[in-house]
Amino acid sequence: MTALAVFARARCLAAAIALSTYAYPGPAATQDLPIPEDEVMLVRITAEPAGAAMHCDLEWKPYYLSFMQWQRRHNLWDDDQIAFVGAYFGAVQARYSQSRIDGYCTENRVAEIITLKAERTRLMERR
Repeated sequence: MTALAVFARARCLAAAIALSTYAYPGPAATQDLPIPEDEVMLVRITAEPAGAAMHCDLEWKPYYLSFMQWQRRHNLWDDDQIAFVGAYFGAVQARYSQSRIDGYCTENRVAEIITLKAERTRLMERR
């Protein structure tokens, strides 16, 4: 990998982490990203239930792997774009997990998280 390619990939990963701090980044923040804005939002809404699951010590890895497999099958992303999607998912997931408060993981909340992950998976499969 050339130095320019390493720099470009690092820039994408840094953008993914920085972007994860915003509730809704908006068009201005997403115009220079390696994937379209609607895909950025898809990654965000898919990552949030994984963050909630992580916070509550629920299984989230198969959900993430399924999402990334779907991304590889249904989008014509290059390696840098896939790296951005994975980094952005992880950054949103971590921020969402860390923002939950003690007492968040009630029995009802756990049921909601499980349902939400299933709904997001169905949404993804319909695209």
